[in-house]
Amino acid sequence: MPNPTVTHPRTGETPPVIPSGTESTTKTRLCQQALAERWGLSPKTLERWRVLGIGPVYIRLPGKVVYRIEDVEAFERSSLRQSTDQAYREGGAA
Repeated sequence: MPNPTVTHPRTGETPPVIPSGTESTTKTRLCQQALAERWGLSPKTLERWRVLGIGPVYIRLPGKVVYRIEDVEAFERSSLRQSTDQAYREGGAA
């Protein structure tokens, strides 16, 4: 019996499939604590952001939350700013 395809509830993307018995050579996900350390935030801030619907998209697994690296990096890119009143534009100043 085939497994149903699991998709992210907000993006509709499917996670990469890693065959059982193999290890990924590249870390593809961060736990809440690792992301908090990466950004110099409290893990509670990430919890509050999830409640408010801000921050990067995440995956809720039984007993924990993880963030895909590509989602974290996309959020970081979308957060770039040239000044306090406008977003950064790729390729130079606005």
